[in-house]
Amino acid sequence: MTIGYTKLRTSDEWGIRGTDTPPAAGTEVVVTLRNGTEKSEVVGRVIWSGDDTRNGGTAWIATVQRDEQPQPPTPVAPPAHDAAADASILNPPF
Repeated sequence: MTIGYTKLRTSDEWGIRGTDTPPAAGTEVVVTLRNGTEKSEVVGRVIWSGDDTRNGGTAWIATVQRDEQPQPPTPVAPPAHDAAADASILNPPF
């Protein structure tokens, strides 16, 4: 089984593409980079599997499971209300 990185059309993130039978979510796989080095990744969700039009046989595309959870944005406090500034706008000195 050969596994490499591929750009995902659905989210514009990097996923993985492999040949043969797709692995189950949560399975650790070894991805081969273009320079020949290898990296371990955990399969997130298999997005597609079917006929491999590039090389023949079957292929699959999956997301990469990430450990870190996205942090919610920090709420921003509204500016303090300045009653004196409001009064000068509503009651001009002229």
